[in-house]
Amino acid sequence: MGALEWMFEKLFGGSRREAEQKHIQQIPVYDRFWRARAREGRIRYLALGDSLAQGLGLDDPEQGYVAGLERLMQKALGEPIATHNVSSSGARTNEVIERQLQHIADVDPHVVTMSIGGNDVTQEEWRPAEFASRMRVILQALPAGSIVADVPTLGFGTYEGRAREANRIVHRLVREFGMTLAPVYRKTRRHVPFGIVQRMSPDWFHPNARGHRSWVAAFGPHVVARVREVARDKVEVSPAH
Repeated sequence: MGALEWMFEKLFGGSRREAEQKHIQQIPVYDRFWRARAREGRIRYLALGDSLAQGLGLDDPEQGYVAGLERLMQKALGEPIATHNVSSSGARTNEVIERQLQHIADVDPHVVTMSIGGNDVTQEEWRPAEFASRMRVILQALPAGSIVADVPTLGFGTYEGRAREANRIVHRLVREFGMTLAPVYRKTRRHVPFGIVQRMSPDWFHPNARGHRSWVAAFGPHVVARVREVARDKVEVSPAH
């Protein structure tokens, strides 16, 4: 543990652990929220990812970036969007492969966003080659036009270096597969060091509502462009499965 990590643990460790317990209690509640959200709509949106996509750390998942993107698309089209958020707390790249990619066939989405990697780089055993291999499997399975986030800034220390290493992999593969990059790292890094404090939940890992607005800013233009492309091309869509 570096000096800064040690200082934060001493100053905020107790409140952080309390917040983590609260988030554990939120997991089934937020999971039910998103299952109920999968309403019918002409345009179907599929969100893949981890607790950031779930909105853990927020008082209300409506404050999260996935709900924010849904609102942007609804405003752009003037019609409801069928949002299918199949992300899960604690997910890493292996869980996206094993449990989330199967929903592509189930939902047949027109818009796909994916944010994964934060839990990979914070594992005790960080293996960049395994991360690259799994990201390749994921991107091969995503539909054309999918929007993929890079890993957000982790502020300082060892994990920040890993985030940058992971992002070199993400950027390379996004270019290789012709996907669209949502620059979450750049949008979140701009607030380091002092502004990031105002954008973090009490667990010092998940963003608060203000922090999620940076994620909306990273994804938003690309999501709106994608949903307008779908509408412009008059894609023949069927009711949600």
